[in-house]
Amino acid sequence: MNRILLIIIYICFFKTAFGQKINNTYTLFISVTDETGRESLPSALVELTDKEGRKYTGITDMNGKIQLHLPLSMFQMKVSYVGYRVFVKTFELNHSLTFHIQMYPGENLLDEVVVTASESKGLSTSSHIDRTAMGHLQPTGFSDLLELLPGGIAKDPSMGTANLIRIREAGAPSSHYDISSLGTSFVVDGIPLSGDANLQATPGASSLSGKQQGFVSKGIDMRSIPTDNIESVEVIRGIPSAEYGDLTGGVVKIHRKNKTSPFEARFKSDQFSKLFYAGKGFAIGNHQNILNVSLDYLDSKTDPRNNMENYKRLTGSLRFSAQQHVRRSLLEWNSHLDYSGSFDNEKKDIDTDEKQDKFRSSYNRMAWGNTFRWKPLQPGFLHLIEISSSLSLQLDKLEQTKNVYLNMPSSVPNSMTEGEHDGLFLPSNYRAHLTVDGKPFNAFLKLKASFSFQTFRMKHSLLAGAEYSVDKNYGKGELYDSARPVSPSMRGRPRPYKDIPALQKLSIYAEDRITIPVGKHFFSLLAGIRFNTMLGLNDGYSLQNKIYPDPRANARWKFPEIMVAGKDMTFSVGGGYGIQTKTPTMAQLYPGLIYYDIEEMNYYHNNPDYRRLYLMTYIWNPANHELRAARNRKWELSADVVWAGNRLSVTYFRESCRTGFRAHTALKSLSYKRYDTSGIDPDKLTAPPDPSVLPYKEIRMLTGYGQTKNGSRIDKEGIEFQFQSKRIPKINTRITLNGAWFNTLYNIDAPVVEHPSIVLNGERYPYYGIYDSNDGNRQERFNTNLIIDTYLPRLGLTFSTSAQCMWFTKMKTLPKNRVPYAYVDEYGEKHPYTHADETDPVRQWLVRKEYSVTEQDVPFAMIINLKATKQLGKHINLALFVNKILDYTPDYQRNGLTIHRSVSPYFGMEANLKF
Repeated sequence: MNRILLIIIYICFFKTAFGQKINNTYTLFISVTDETGRESLPSALVELTDKEGRKYTGITDMNGKIQLHLPLSMFQMKVSYVGYRVFVKTFELNHSLTFHIQMYPGENLLDEVVVTASESKGLSTSSHIDRTAMGHLQPTGFSDLLELLPGGIAKDPSMGTANLIRIREAGAPSSHYDISSLGTSFVVDGIPLSGDANLQATPGASSLSGKQQGFVSKGIDMRSIPTDNIESVEVIRGIPSAEYGDLTGGVVKIHRKNKTSPFEARFKSDQFSKLFYAGKGFAIGNHQNILNVSLDYLDSKTDPRNNMENYKRLTGSLRFSAQQHVRRSLLEWNSHLDYSGSFDNEKKDIDTDEKQDKFRSSYNRMAWGNTFRWKPLQPGFLHLIEISSSLSLQLDKLEQTKNVYLNMPSSVPNSMTEGEHDGLFLPSNYRAHLTVDGKPFNAFLKLKASFSFQTFRMKHSLLAGAEYSVDKNYGKGELYDSARPVSPSMRGRPRPYKDIPALQKLSIYAEDRITIPVGKHFFSLLAGIRFNTMLGLNDGYSLQNKIYPDPRANARWKFPEIMVAGKDMTFSVGGGYGIQTKTPTMAQLYPGLIYYDIEEMNYYHNNPDYRRLYLMTYIWNPANHELRAARNRKWELSADVVWAGNRLSVTYFRESCRTGFRAHTALKSLSYKRYDTSGIDPDKLTAPPDPSVLPYKEIRMLTGYGQTKNGSRIDKEGIEFQFQSKRIPKINTRITLNGAWFNTLYNIDAPVVEHPSIVLNGERYPYYGIYDSNDGNRQERFNTNLIIDTYLPRLGLTFSTSAQCMWFTKMKTLPKNRVPYAYVDEYGEKHPYTHADETDPVRQWLVRKEYSVTEQDVPFAMIINLKATKQLGKHINLALFVNKILDYTPDYQRNGLTIHRSVSPYFGMEANLKF
């Protein structure tokens, strides 16, 4: 225990390791930086050859450093890094040495400058976006990066609403299919982001701007993720490793800058927003410890003419990394402290009277994460032990003050208990206040270890681990005076979020990466399984103690190199299959109680003292205890060809999720009294009417309410491709063509309950019909993106032109069953629907109206985008972009009407400083 404590103290106080002799070997410490000596170069390849021809290799860590233990000898050292000249040095090692190596750009830099996303060469289908591509794209928000994926298209920023991700989809349908964004995992520096405890919504109320401010059970809002402190992004579109869970779609892995670097600043301005960023990486001690600091501010307006519609964001981050050699192992500690907030604290409607409407919204998120790694210097069976943990807390508050004006008498209920009670009549005008206080909290802990061994000719790399997370909301919830609601339509009651139980998730996983040489061929297989469960639920939930296994496998066969036209060509094929599981969110498992208020008597008198509103209130819990986790099954086939520096990647995929979360209509039978006030003489009243002496009629009714169930179906099929050429000599130009064909089915894989919107004999229609689940739509599209980029290092100029073509877009609605197979009466009894019911004077109305299948086709359209960056000296970089500088969007016909299409250019520029 004391030894462990000493190690931690060493790390915290930046203890630096010194070279030492170990078992007749000497320590060689190497740090690799760029030509300025201020920016470290991670993953540089270090190769050493002694006088007897023995080779020793290694790769620098994220701080551009490596430490090797070598025997006494004469060595030739070669250090190589993409885009830099190879560094060569010969030296004799007879005592511990330290080399600080500065690398200089080389001629091969030209072909390594990539301004688009690159397809991964790993087993999972993914796209890699590096800092160069992000800088050339000039993003305002993280959602802009999705343009670089196969099938991605450029879009103007939309900061007025949540930016949600959809991967491999042809459309963006209704909220019934939010499992697409909810099921995509964002992992930042190895720690997943969680939004499962977010409850920030105001049902029955609207903000002054008319926009929905909250987004619950929809996933991560990409507006909150800045891009300037990111080193690289990997978007896994295919089957991810078993290490990643609680998802149904893809994985977005974000690796932030964690190295020494000069001071950087970015100033961007466009039609909608202004952005400022500053950051620097500091070396502490003997370059063994690194501190990165970053800060950015964004001010974006959805409509520059409307000050009510804006989004402001401030983010800051401190990221610390330390290394310590302890005996024959290396300890690494990475820690980060992050803040992200929206402080758009006041909006006023200047068109109202002197008592102005006000809307205040604030979002503040703090997160602290740590990762500890232990690596042996001479790996054997055990290669790595890693522990990651994080704590995050959001302080969300929405405050609204509103002047309410009523043009007709209105009433509200105010009882918190079930039964008959008096309601309240609202005054004709009043001032209302609403506060929604949310404090989502997340704790995450992860342990993993990697091992390697060899059996016969097979090399195994094992990975095993476990994850545990807790989500809780400590907020006060919705706070308002139920007698003065901000909207008369509000029928809920205030609910403290802190009373809702926490969500607990536990997962364990294991996988094996196997590589086998087969003659001159090469076979790779990554196979694993992940087990997911939820803890802490009461026994009434079917999810309690239920374990979901997620098997996953990816394989690739690489053929021997062949010569084609005097150039080497490599060819490989691959495929994969996997199951992915996403558990429900807090709002889906623990919805608020339903307060259903029925008017039994509403007597309005000119004298307010004689008015009476008498209500029957029912209260029930709409939680669905049979709710299951959403599951997605996907498989894919891929091929990859590389010839003479040109590369073509093609992937065919299919996915099927039939248990996505959606709001279904559940039914409940209720009874109430309808009092007859026709016999009351208003001139003889001396007090409000007494219901106990009035005649009444007992009425039974059936009502529907929203309940989260499984049943959203999303079937995906498509082909993704990307061709990337070698840079053409002399003009230094690269051609990239990527695109995708997506065919997506959106449907309901569960019965549908509907109520006819009719009144019979002055009464509400008594029955609900139950129909087969065949309504939905199928959407299809095919688009390509041709990018021609040129890099001129002598001029410090990079420019690119992209032609984005949407060849076609189709949407076809699926036919609905007009006739129900069953119906439910006012007593809650279910009955089969027969042919005789189709002619019954009451039940015939359950047959839906004629429904025509519609098909909408949108023809070809093209836009041209231009981007350019210019380096001025070593410290200043200017950039500009113009999206839709040219377009071809012809008119087309639909249902005898002419549809006119037009686009408006979106442009901006920025300045980058580095010194």
